[in-house]
Amino acid sequence: MGTRSLWRTHITLMALLVCLAALIASPPGKVGSAGKAHADTGGDSQFHTITPAVLADTRSGTGGVPTAKVPPGGSITFQAAGTAGIPATGVSAIVTNVSVYAADAFGWINAYPSDQPTTISTLTYAAGETTNTEDFTRLTATGQITVKNNGSGTVDIAVSARGYFLDAASSNSGNEYYPLDSAFLYDTRAGKVTGSPAHSAAPIPANSSVTVDVAGQLEIPATGSTAVALNVAALNQKAQGALTVSPSDQTDTGLPVVNYNPNETDSSFVVAQLTATGKLVFHNKGTTPVDLAVSVRGYFKGAADGDGSTYKPTPTGLLIDTLAGTNTEGGSTAALAAGKTLTFNAVELAGLGTLDTDVSALALNIDARQPTAQGWLSVYSAEDGDPGVNSVNFDDNGESANGFDLVMPDSHGNVSITNHSGGTVHLQVSLRGYFTGTAPPAETAESVDDESQEIPEGGVQAQGGRYIQLVDVVLNRQRGQGWGWLYWGGNAPYSISTKFTVQDQDADGYCVAMVIYGDGKNLTNKNWAICGKAQQRTLSYSIGRRLYNAGIRLCRAKWSKSINNYKYSGCTSPA
Repeated sequence: MGTRSLWRTHITLMALLVCLAALIASPPGKVGSAGKAHADTGGDSQFHTITPAVLADTRSGTGGVPTAKVPPGGSITFQAAGTAGIPATGVSAIVTNVSVYAADAFGWINAYPSDQPTTISTLTYAAGETTNTEDFTRLTATGQITVKNNGSGTVDIAVSARGYFLDAASSNSGNEYYPLDSAFLYDTRAGKVTGSPAHSAAPIPANSSVTVDVAGQLEIPATGSTAVALNVAALNQKAQGALTVSPSDQTDTGLPVVNYNPNETDSSFVVAQLTATGKLVFHNKGTTPVDLAVSVRGYFKGAADGDGSTYKPTPTGLLIDTLAGTNTEGGSTAALAAGKTLTFNAVELAGLGTLDTDVSALALNIDARQPTAQGWLSVYSAEDGDPGVNSVNFDDNGESANGFDLVMPDSHGNVSITNHSGGTVHLQVSLRGYFTGTAPPAETAESVDDESQEIPEGGVQAQGGRYIQLVDVVLNRQRGQGWGWLYWGGNAPYSISTKFTVQDQDADGYCVAMVIYGDGKNLTNKNWAICGKAQQRTLSYSIGRRLYNAGIRLCRAKWSKSINNYKYSGCTSPA
């Protein structure tokens, strides 16, 4: 569950935060050798923005690359560290935008540190089209990147940078990441209009722009954010063109964030710099009107301002490949059917399950392959339900399409991908890195003597256990009393049990949900809520992760038709 706004309520909450530290056994799973993306090559990295700049372009020779299209099997290598405002040392990865132009035939490219080649796709392209993707590209120790053309024809390649990740131990303090639930920030499409300032359904005219309020929207702080992670989609256009983005008080650099083609939906992830205005300007650099749909993934804020996440790049690791049957159920090579969802434990497959950290977001490249109908993929935390927000858009002629995204795994490490199309599509998902917050150290608070501690009426005694007690809860117009306990026997998975009695004093359509909250993460799922008078529910739950601190949150919950599940609001922090 992402960041939630606090409901203005009167709450009396007693909760005993308990502490434990024990290594857990890795849960069983099908981990192929290709999918082992063993952790980072360096320490935690913080994000720094720069004015977008070209690092390499075969059309002009920028970056010292040849001024010639890259032949089949050919590649370009260029220096990233020490150029375009990027430091010469301490940089682990670059936020890049990789574009291809004037391709002679269908193909794909991959971007990688020059001393660690990979065969996993970064971007696919079609003959005659201009397309692009954003990527968090790792660097070699000498700061170089290689981009290889794996197509059967020649192609021009351009790579620009929008920021970089620098060792957090550097004296140059950077920014940490705060993931949010995926949601549309701004949309110009008829029937889907959203965003600020208020506007009607109308595409952006040719060679025109729109200004979008970002700060203060969708739980992005009103002040202090330095950059925002977005997916930008171009829709309903009749000719080729591009979208660019810039802070409202800066001159547009003209570097594309989305290259679009006629009669397609084209999209790309982008990390866009925010200035004090908190506004972004989206420019249509085309000769035809284009609809704009912008969705948010998270934001960056100064490391001194809070407890965000730092980035760790990894060697590119394959997590799922349905064409090859890699890490699929029973080695199946079946495509994902229309309207169906594939769920997998991305944290486990990435080899991150035993880290002393909380993985807050995964940097994934998602390749939609051999689609049989036009559509899109949503990629999301499995427990939270499908947000109905695009991560990758694809066409209906079998043309593969890549998309980069930052995805929050759920409390078990699971990620879901839903096929929003009328046909089948194959999936290839690879890891580029992950954001993580260091787990708090085990507290030295006074320990609980479990044998002498009084257990609430109806409670249970578990050897080596602890319990949390919850009493006299007042949540808006809903009042209840109850208790719960957290216990473990020294080995994972840990078990949580709770019991709660509630009286709903106002038939306003809301229910009360109890959330077990551990180490800054929702450990329960969204289908547990209590509705009506004097109802009791008992929740049993297993935690397949290391746990340090636990408590109870109470939320208002209301059934959401869009996700066919409960949506929460007003979660209270454990006392």
